[in-house]
Amino acid sequence: MIRLGLTNELISLPITMNLTTFLPNSEFQIQEQSLQKNYLDLIRKKLDAAFIAPSDYARDSTLLKLAKNIVIYNKGESRYSILFFRKNLVEIEEIAYQSDSHYKDLAFLLLREFFEMDPEWKLVTGGSHTRRVAEATPGRKGKIPIETLLESYQAVLQNGADALENYPKLQNKIDVIDQWWDKTGLSFVHQVFALNNDVEETQWLDRIYQSRDSGMKNLEQISESYGKYHEHSSEFYLDLLQNIYHYTTTENMWKQCAEYFKYLFYYGKIPFIPEFHFV
Repeated sequence: MIRLGLTNELISLPITMNLTTFLPNSEFQIQEQSLQKNYLDLIRKKLDAAFIAPSDYARDSTLLKLAKNIVIYNKGESRYSILFFRKNLVEIEEIAYQSDSHYKDLAFLLLREFFEMDPEWKLVTGGSHTRRVAEATPGRKGKIPIETLLESYQAVLQNGADALENYPKLQNKIDVIDQWWDKTGLSFVHQVFALNNDVEETQWLDRIYQSRDSGMKNLEQISESYGKYHEHSSEFYLDLLQNIYHYTTTENMWKQCAEYFKYLFYYGKIPFIPEFHFV
């Protein structure tokens, strides 16, 4: 049985929803968790394969190999990594963020390399600030509204579901991935699919490809299902899945990912520039 690490993020559902919803045979033992937890469990050999951030692959590429044709990326507008900031702000001197991620690394690179900014990054999680906001906004389960965060911080970086939720609400924002594309012409890889080196038999990968193919034919159903439990209409999410995120890779995409690794290495975010090891 293959121990498989997935995420339940919108961006990955075209590949994963079929695996978690229609699984007639217990071919996989599935864990749905964060990319970071997937990565840690993968290198500790608690998982056989998982979706992880490309920069995490770069940190331990000698231990891992990639499924070359399973990837999630986009070029241009993303709505998935957004830097919100106060009105009439001349220069960003501080940025609040709520978790470390490869999106934070990208925002750091963008600001340093192309805007010559080196703001102070402030982690906002837990503590009395969160408790006070939770008490003032019942039903939000401790989530701090973006408007409240911007009362305390000049700018806030949000990613994933939080970015998607708040994207239409505020005018003062930078789509980090869109700006990266504009400045470099490089697409951004959100997730790669990595296997432990000691996984030898890979025929089961066909099930992943089949799940992706099925998901791409059922984007409306995925968007409707996701939209029932999230902020926006199913049409909002369908537009993202149909027109913005990509699930079929190209040779050029991997070359662009390699260029991104050079930036990460130059700024000390990864220890060396890795080679790609494909299944």
